[in-house]
Amino acid sequence: MIDRLIVTTLAAHHKIGPNSPLPLGISYTVSMTSPSHITEHQRQYQLAPGSWDERVVLITGATGGLGSVLSHAFAKAGATVVLMGRHRKRLEAIYDELVAAGAKEPAMIEQDFTETTPEILQNTADIVEQTFSRLDALVHTAATLGELTPLQVTDDSSWRKTFDVNLHAARDLTMACLPLLSKTGNASVLFTLDDKPGAYWGGYGVSKAALKTLMHVFADENDNVLDENNVPKVAINGIQPGPMRTRLRRRAFSGELEHETPLAIEQLGTFLYLLDRVDKTACGQCWQETNP
Repeated sequence: MIDRLIVTTLAAHHKIGPNSPLPLGISYTVSMTSPSHITEHQRQYQLAPGSWDERVVLITGATGGLGSVLSHAFAKAGATVVLMGRHRKRLEAIYDELVAAGAKEPAMIEQDFTETTPEILQNTADIVEQTFSRLDALVHTAATLGELTPLQVTDDSSWRKTFDVNLHAARDLTMACLPLLSKTGNASVLFTLDDKPGAYWGGYGVSKAALKTLMHVFADENDNVLDENNVPKVAINGIQPGPMRTRLRRRAFSGELEHETPLAIEQLGTFLYLLDRVDKTACGQCWQETNP
């Protein structure tokens, strides 16, 4: 049994080497496919008890409305859940809930994505590998709204912090975890997306649009790394689940009545379907509700 693993990654011990240059004369394309609409079967999907025994899932934003219900779902299926978030007390609360429910000993990683670097997140990935020797899924649910104001009056610091949380940290953590995910095999990376291209969505709307492109680029660069069954070792997909009752949603739509928005647990099925790799060939797809 693992004692409470609390990692405050405020100092880096490992550095990422320089990127290899692209070979000359080779063209690289990103497959920007049309969205795949979520089916009723996916909405209702559940993980079988014990189906994730001996497997490890890392969830960012684990203390949020979506991240917390995902944590409970994977713990119930037997997974070891690595909870990643910026609030120690909220992490401890989720930790205690999982233990009280009889789950395997989870781990906590305390990290504020506005204060991180690629080296810090590489150190995080190294610690996960040293502790568990595997990683079966990486789920990005961490997000921040920033300022919902006209671009001309948006504070520059707030803009940059919004990109740090919604885009840069997701990119850096995925880069750091991909080698371990690939070594584990039959693994998944799932990005939580949103489509807000209109006025006043500012850094949130722009960073979420960039996150979708980032997902496609990651998938296009990795979908040819295949296992013995000729399917991707790591499936990289995105999901735009539509409105759900979370703290972030309440900040964005303060006048919305609670009953007008479904609970996060009601949107969980498609996340579980994709992370469980029911369709092992699915990679580089953006799944969304018909009317997100």
